[in-house]
Amino acid sequence: MLIVPINYTLIKGYPPLVTAHFDSSGITIRESGLPPLQSLMMLSLLLPLSITLLLIHDVIFLGVSASPVPIQCKSSAFGQNPNPMLQKLITISPSQINDGYCDCPLDGIDEPNTSACSGSIDGGWAGVSSKYKPTDEQAAQISSYFVCHQQPNLKLPLSRVNDGICDCCDGSDEVPSTTSTSSTSSPTATKCPDNCDIVLAAEREARQKVINDYNIGSQKRLDSISQYIQWYTDSETKVEQMKNVELNTMEREYHDTIKKIKDSKYTLAINWMTTIDTTVNQQIFSKELLSIDEYDSSNLSSFIVGLCKLSGEVSNDNVANDRCIAFDRASLDLGYLWEYGSSDDEELPNYTTVGDDIPDLIEYAEKIILRLDGKDTVKDRTKTNNKKVEKRPADPLPDSSGDDPYGDDWHDEHDYHYDDDYVESDDEFDEYNEESVEDEGDATEDKDEEEDTEGCDIICPMDVHECPDKSYKSRDPCNDCNFEQCEGEDDKQLSANERLLKSLLDDVPLDRSLFKEQSDMLLKKISVLEEEAKAAEEAAKSADGDNGDDESSKEAEDITEEEDTSNGVDPMAYRMVKTSIKKHLANISRGETAARSTARFIASMIDREGDQTLQIALRQLAIMTIYHSCVSVEDLAELIFSTAKSLRSTADDSPCPTSWDAMCSPSTKQSEYPPLFIVEAAQRRCEQRSISGVCPLVAQEDDEVDIPASISDGYYNYYAPQTCNPDDGMTKHFTSIDSLHQKPTEIKDLNKQKDDIDRKKKSLTKKIEDLERDLVGGEGGNSKYGVGGELYSMHDTCFKVESGKYEYETCIFGKATQRDIGQTSGGTNLGNYEKIEFENGVRTLKWGGGTKCWNGPVRSAEVEVTCGAETKLLTANEPDTCRYVFTMESPIGCDDTFKKTHVNTI
Repeated sequence: MLIVPINYTLIKGYPPLVTAHFDSSGITIRESGLPPLQSLMMLSLLLPLSITLLLIHDVIFLGVSASPVPIQCKSSAFGQNPNPMLQKLITISPSQINDGYCDCPLDGIDEPNTSACSGSIDGGWAGVSSKYKPTDEQAAQISSYFVCHQQPNLKLPLSRVNDGICDCCDGSDEVPSTTSTSSTSSPTATKCPDNCDIVLAAEREARQKVINDYNIGSQKRLDSISQYIQWYTDSETKVEQMKNVELNTMEREYHDTIKKIKDSKYTLAINWMTTIDTTVNQQIFSKELLSIDEYDSSNLSSFIVGLCKLSGEVSNDNVANDRCIAFDRASLDLGYLWEYGSSDDEELPNYTTVGDDIPDLIEYAEKIILRLDGKDTVKDRTKTNNKKVEKRPADPLPDSSGDDPYGDDWHDEHDYHYDDDYVESDDEFDEYNEESVEDEGDATEDKDEEEDTEGCDIICPMDVHECPDKSYKSRDPCNDCNFEQCEGEDDKQLSANERLLKSLLDDVPLDRSLFKEQSDMLLKKISVLEEEAKAAEEAAKSADGDNGDDESSKEAEDITEEEDTSNGVDPMAYRMVKTSIKKHLANISRGETAARSTARFIASMIDREGDQTLQIALRQLAIMTIYHSCVSVEDLAELIFSTAKSLRSTADDSPCPTSWDAMCSPSTKQSEYPPLFIVEAAQRRCEQRSISGVCPLVAQEDDEVDIPASISDGYYNYYAPQTCNPDDGMTKHFTSIDSLHQKPTEIKDLNKQKDDIDRKKKSLTKKIEDLERDLVGGEGGNSKYGVGGELYSMHDTCFKVESGKYEYETCIFGKATQRDIGQTSGGTNLGNYEKIEFENGVRTLKWGGGTKCWNGPVRSAEVEVTCGAETKLLTANEPDTCRYVFTMESPIGCDDTFKKTHVNTI
């Protein structure tokens, strides 16, 4: 049968479909719901409208011309414009009707008798995107839809009429069986049950739910927008309050505190310099201890360098970055600010002095505060080409065996604090910690003799240089393998700075060369004996391995016993002796390092200052170096007797010249100089030295070296310097300076107050920035809270849905997460909240930047929102790899667009 559309709205009050069956017996009206006579009368009414009936057997007419004529419809969706609503009408010729090709995919009117257009659904087609589905207004412009009698909202393409499927609840889309009297029977249509009561009830319930959800949801949405508007207004006011009142108040408090800190620092600097000036100008120092008659610039230079040498020998804590800490601090006390560079620089270090202006004094106070905090001795982290520089430790490593010949005090005074950049080479470890390695039984004693020197383990050529006095000098591994200096050799090859430094160091008393020379030979001797003992032990072990060779074993034992007793010293004492010697040598080396660095600073002052100014500066530096070095008054007395003009020459005729000969000369005990407490200290020192009665003039020869059972104080004229004592008669003159070294609590409290204000200010600034960012686009625009602020009531809330074995959670302004069902924490990050999009009436929430998929993209998620009375996730899908799509019901979807498309059409 051919079904042709009729505009049933032209015949009000009559059924929308009139069918006529033509056969040899005549015309039969079917499915009209009218008596045959009235149906004929209805058909006759159509004749004036130029609608003719074409008497074709078994054809159903719906009000079209009986003669095949061209028809018009929308073109295919695969044209240049994919939107069917914007396409032009095309004309379909009669020959194209029912030809098995769907020329009109939107309505299927060209193929009513074939299934070519059977894919058309509600005005769409399988080849047409759902987003171009026509609206009701557009659908009204498309003719030829079949409308179910009792379901006016259900529009069927004509291709679904009589297609054997019951689309309408009352089956009105399927024509029932007809009774024929001819031999040729008519087709039998599908018989559909009438279940409209059930279907329409469900539809009414669904429609009512849509209406109820919209009514509730739209009100909630309006409430959320109202809350947002109130929040927006309050936030604008709050931002202005925080900016113009709170932040400004904090700024004023901050600047007021900064001013108070500067004032306190200025006061600290003035008080500090005044106290120092008063101290150094005391009569005990300027008139008595370091008087002008006894000390000129040269003597003062020797005194300061010698004092740093003693200080360096006393403790590892007195030297940092190869500099004498006592001289550094004395310089700072007196306002000399040094530009510290490498101790190997050819140029002498530069310095500036503290001025009288406020900024200079404040900067000076800041350096003092750093000093009081102990930060002036922090080790430099020197690096070359991004590689760590090897440094030699100032002290030998302590004995790890627990047999400490010096007692617990030695460890207390020699703590080893290596910084992170310190790298100890193998040679250095062998040299300085040889005894520790021996305890482990892993080290050998086959080191070259050069490695037992003071750290100069460069292998130099073996050639020699002949001096003018016919003596020979070898190359010095400690001086880049240059030849050792000849006695009396001219120093013309030295630069002016080098000659100045050499003269300063040559004038320093406290010569340790005799002890160093003897110690060097002693260490070599011990090394030889240890090698012999080791060889004998190995021989004994080898002999034990020979079965029955009792004679060889006895011979080896005899050799070992002979070696053990030949020197009268227990070989177990060797390690203790070596440890003692190396400790002293390391302390001496550290003192020499401090002396060299101090000589460089003094040389810079000599090169720059006039003699009178230099003498005043050096005298003040000497006084403050005494304070910071904290050497014993006995060592100070020995140094004074070695450097003062009237004292240093009295020992020239001594039969055993030592550094303390002048101090112990009877003629000086009745002298008016030095002060009495120095004389008394000198007497105590002389009594200590006289007890030893040792006065060696030269070191022993290699073959004459005797290994002592222990290294006593004074061994080959080396007496280890001692630290100061509060009751030594010197300390009392520095009590005013002691009070300066208490940390200024006022500045500390003000700094804490400043930091607190600054922290609060930063926190407040962040709050302002966050609020301003949230307010962007909020006034009539589209802020982070969506259109009109509809997301405001949902912010920082999370929603979950289960799908398969996973539970999914999306948090507004937070993260989207995938977890195994039952998992309470962790999970896979699907992304962080990014934005809300609104397109074609559909809201989409988006998350991005989640965990990267294996061999795939980073995870992302999006939620498509529709209207609902409550917010809840409905479904979860993964349409593409690691792209997750959720559907959500929420009041935010209950807007005017939803009302127009879903509520008003009901």
